[in-house]
Amino acid sequence: MFRKKRTFRATDTEYQMIREYARSKRHTISDFMVSAAMSEINKHVRREGLEQLIRSVVLEELKIAGTRGPAA
Repeated sequence: MFRKKRTFRATDTEYQMIREYARSKRHTISDFMVSAAMSEINKHVRREGLEQLIRSVVLEELKIAGTRGPAA
């Protein structure tokens, strides 16, 4: 799997808070944001639906990249 640069929008104050908190936990901002987002998803997405959610996201990424995904 590959990583791709992404952006998120935050006010200067929010960004500084995120940066300082990530630094206190010895994480990069990117690692912290991914961890926080995945934690939020895991709290709200039922386990049965998570596999289907991930599959649909991966298939969409494959379509965008112009490669062929597995037959459904």
